[in-house]
Amino acid sequence: MGRPISRYDWVLFAKSDSPIQLASIEDARQYRIGGYKGDAKPQFLLDRGIEVQAALRDAENVRKLDKG
Repeated sequence: MGRPISRYDWVLFAKSDSPIQLASIEDARQYRIGGYKGDAKPQFLLDRGIEVQAALRDAENVRKLDKG
């Protein structure tokens, strides 16, 4: 089997004063997660039964994060 063409690290963001620490993706299950509608990252989480609030623009997720 060949090597991948590229590799991307995916991240989850929290407010800077948040005490949230994740050791695995399963730890994220208890939090509200925003994602970009139609993107592979939210679909990856959905496929694992992790709820994602989809937005049409990344700016919407930033506003949601700011509001808590």
